[in-house]
Amino acid sequence: MNTKERKSGYSMIELVIYISIIAVMAVLSVQAMLSTTRVFAEIKSFVNISEGGVIAIERIIKEIRFGKSIDYAETILDINPGRLKLNTTDENGNAKTMDFYTANNSVNIIDNGVDKGSITGSSTVLTSLVFRQSTTSKGMLVKIEMTIKDTRETNPRSASFYGSAVLRGAY
Repeated sequence: MNTKERKSGYSMIELVIYISIIAVMAVLSVQAMLSTTRVFAEIKSFVNISEGGVIAIERIIKEIRFGKSIDYAETILDINPGRLKLNTTDENGNAKTMDFYTANNSVNIIDNGVDKGSITGSSTVLTSLVFRQSTTSKGMLVKIEMTIKDTRETNPRSASFYGSAVLRGAY
């Protein structure tokens, strides 16, 4: 009687090759997911910094443009942390003040004696705020230099923001 042995399954070499291919694919998949997560965190950090800086700069510039004069008694110019107190008017023409200052690592605002809190955002830290004043042919110019960093990143990023505006209420 002639019996043939039937071989079924995989040889040892085939198993090693298949397992190696699956392992390489798994490692590449994990690396791709980690890379995507890292890129997402970097984008989120950039957005946090940009939103905090742009909102603060735009608000300060807007109030400078409405300003009539600078209250030099309470303003700190040319050093960090700076403070800017503007004499201005409300929508009814009544005198009021706008005060921008640094507290708890953020830019804060006091509107006519009422503390309105931070205007930079909760996930960012203000590292520098400097106000500079110049005189131009159009009137008084205020320059703003501000540096903000993100607090949620393991490798924190920072960005500097610059702006300037003329006190239009003065002329």
